[in-house]
Amino acid sequence: MHNAQKQNAAQNIIMLLVFCFSYSVFPQIVITEIQRDPHGGETASPGGASHEFVEITNFGSDTVGLDSLCLTDGVEADTIIPWPAPLQIHDDCVTGSVLLRPGGTAVILDRDYPAAVASVPSSRLPIRAGTVLLTVGDAELGNGLAGDDGIVVYKGNKTLISRIVWCAADAPFVGTSPTGGKVVLAEPRSVPEGFSVVPVSFLFDSIRYAICIDSLTPGSFELLNNNWFAEWRFGALDTVHRSFACTLACLKSGALPDAPVGWSVIMQSTAKTNTAGQGTCALQGNKATASFTLPLDSLLYLVHLTETTAETVWPLDVSRLWTPASPLKINELFPRANAGEPEWFEVVNVSQMTINLKNWAFGNSEDTALITARDLFVRPGDFLVLSADRPLFNQRYPAKNNAAAPPHWHALDNYNDTLCLWDAKRNPKERVCWRSEWFPGWGSQSLERISLSNSGMDAASWTLASPPTPGQPNSAIFWRAGPQPHLDAGPIPFTPNNDGRDDRLSIIIDLPAGYSAAVAIYGFSGKKLREFSGLLSHQIFWDGRQDNGLAAPVGPFFVVMEATSAKGTTIVRKKGVLWR
Repeated sequence: MHNAQKQNAAQNIIMLLVFCFSYSVFPQIVITEIQRDPHGGETASPGGASHEFVEITNFGSDTVGLDSLCLTDGVEADTIIPWPAPLQIHDDCVTGSVLLRPGGTAVILDRDYPAAVASVPSSRLPIRAGTVLLTVGDAELGNGLAGDDGIVVYKGNKTLISRIVWCAADAPFVGTSPTGGKVVLAEPRSVPEGFSVVPVSFLFDSIRYAICIDSLTPGSFELLNNNWFAEWRFGALDTVHRSFACTLACLKSGALPDAPVGWSVIMQSTAKTNTAGQGTCALQGNKATASFTLPLDSLLYLVHLTETTAETVWPLDVSRLWTPASPLKINELFPRANAGEPEWFEVVNVSQMTINLKNWAFGNSEDTALITARDLFVRPGDFLVLSADRPLFNQRYPAKNNAAAPPHWHALDNYNDTLCLWDAKRNPKERVCWRSEWFPGWGSQSLERISLSNSGMDAASWTLASPPTPGQPNSAIFWRAGPQPHLDAGPIPFTPNNDGRDDRLSIIIDLPAGYSAAVAIYGFSGKKLREFSGLLSHQIFWDGRQDNGLAAPVGPFFVVMEATSAKGTTIVRKKGVLWR
């Protein structure tokens, strides 16, 4: 064997040994949430002087002692100590303890936190019952955490690191001095005020944190599923056999299973359910792994992990490996938001596979924004609303809960704009546009897409919506997609005498895209009795009264619709009879 080959082989063996060593002795303690920018100023209380915190979780199967534990941001080192006395505002939490049970969490709080809550009770953190409460020896956590501070938890003292327990940083921590230079956790960037960061990947490669979509979850690592944390990696796509390799890694928090853990992958659609593979996971300590090859299809893949008494399920995100050309369509837009209403737009999954919007982006050629850094699945046929303000959207549309708020909002122009979607690899997946001149009388209505099979880049694709339908099929698809204007009215005869039968005339309108319309009621003599203008819906009603409020005369009448487009005006009439 040549020297170069020997050197490469030795390097490969070393890398394998390092991988196996780190694999088999995976640390018990993980930093599972960091709050660096609370609501309020950096030196305010409540705010940065009182409400920063670091959450740690015991992923091991043994109780861990928290004595001799320290933390540092590379500039300021501090000792971690038990919260010294019962805390009335969190009387269901554990104080005075240096022990963290298997699967348990602890929250390291600023020492000024209780005083801040006493002054502003609404600033109380939603710490889960049973959480171990800790604090630091100095007056302030890390001497105040900057928005890009990383955190190292270690065994040692304020001047020497004897063993690193966990490093939440963009790069591995090197050295034995806890104050040798700033530890940086710049990713994710631009975390909104009041939101924390949580780890989303740490089983395969470098540790990666993302914005916590629930704002704050102290005392509970929300990515645990039945006390399991899971990640997977895909191999290269085999285009010849339409298959792909997958490696699944899971980490158990708390007590280890007392029997082998089985795995299976289910491929599911509305018409069928198939088991694509199954077997037993290889357990090494609190970590389980499995490798398998799956057929590629436009279906929902579900990974099942089966224990003696529990079954844990995750959707397998095949959309990260492959997606159709345009799986999502922008279906409704709300760019003209009034006070108390957020901007939003709606997408619908028109493909046959579940799409994960993780790391997708939206915007235009001048400005793009990340939709989410976390898993956000949209199943086939499902709608999802992306809003500038999710709580405000849910308040305005309380029945529509399928909404998400990107960490930063790309503002929608009120008059002329283009909106695009890009997948995680920045491949363009959808593009629509709108122009104010397409919609005479456009006030603050949303824009509904008339047909998803056509391009969203012209006037024939959109119409004004009344009312908005976020999270639901557009009403326009039922009455704005026909080839010609159409009008219908009934019942005949129409008897508005308040007897509870046939008291209102139903007028049904069907308009092609690009048409606006006005509807009027004329008596047999030709006199205009009632006029309906402005934004018309598919169905309007007449109560038998004239515009002046007086009852219309009995006898024949005509419903007349003037439908106008760029091609001209079309008149459509329907005859009726009014009796009392």
